[in-house]
Amino acid sequence: MENTFSFDDILILPHFKSEVKSRSLVNIESQLYNLTLPVPVMSASMSAFDTISPESRDISWQFASSLSEAGGMHIFSRSTLFEDRYDAAKTLGSNGKNVGIAVSLDEFHTFRKQLEEISALVSIDIANGSIIKDIDWEGKYPLIIGNYGNPRVLGRADLRGDLIYKFGIGGGSSCSTRLETGVGAPQGWLIYHASEKSDRYADGHKPIISDGGIKSTADFVKAIALGADSVMMGYFFAAANETPWEPIKINGKWYKPYRGMASSQEKKTSSHVEGVSGYVPYEEKSIHELVWELRDGLTSAMSYSNAFNLNEFVENAEFVLSPSSQNENQTRLVHV
Repeated sequence: MENTFSFDDILILPHFKSEVKSRSLVNIESQLYNLTLPVPVMSASMSAFDTISPESRDISWQFASSLSEAGGMHIFSRSTLFEDRYDAAKTLGSNGKNVGIAVSLDEFHTFRKQLEEISALVSIDIANGSIIKDIDWEGKYPLIIGNYGNPRVLGRADLRGDLIYKFGIGGGSSCSTRLETGVGAPQGWLIYHASEKSDRYADGHKPIISDGGIKSTADFVKAIALGADSVMMGYFFAAANETPWEPIKINGKWYKPYRGMASSQEKKTSSHVEGVSGYVPYEEKSIHELVWELRDGLTSAMSYSNAFNLNEFVENAEFVLSPSSQNENQTRLVHV
């Protein structure tokens, strides 16, 4: 049995010397085959970002457009009708926006030809990616497959084409898979070992996405330093001004609704429920403000690690185990 670690268990050790004189000199672009992400971040394909209200399936395009303008990408969720999300992804992609479309395995096989032609990422978005087999993707843009909880998937010969592997089982804020099944892997350990197998510095590099477990900007930065080409997060963006669900006042404080795709409310069944529903604090921040926070944290961390680009960041980043430093990491001022 191998010792593992989560984001909370590690810190990035500052480099002993840095040539990065200004954070403005740092390049944080991530290359996903023929697609460039100015900021290596994606929002999770959740209904809270796409539908007008928890009861509606009418799609909203504003969130995806705003996130692309800020430098990231949104993937339209399976909670909406296929025709609606396909139309949104095709239209925005044709207009130069970085967007994607999530599909079930059945939808992938049924609509594969038209999915291969759009200027958007396609994501086979299922809980257990290990059942995906015999893929030979020839789409205009890359195909995301997942979710995976074992780095060994990167050695499978039956998965071919421009593929991006999405890693993370049970780490999301609304996911209860680990509690219900006991299945999963700590996200930090998972991304570190997946990056080792993805041939990051080789021509045959297989990009990886870290999906879940992000509680702060620091967790996002650590995921990138461990080797993720992009980081997917839901909770972090769920209360943005641009999310279509309206804020709700509870006990004098404002929140926005948020629920897991495997929750009973989304599945409309009580069978195999591995997600929960709830609320996230609403702080009146825009997508641009949230992405800027992520960008600031990443560029600062790269300057500490003497890194001008993401490859240098992953190569230079040294880690120390720090499970006992969680209290030390926190600010301790009284906020009035």
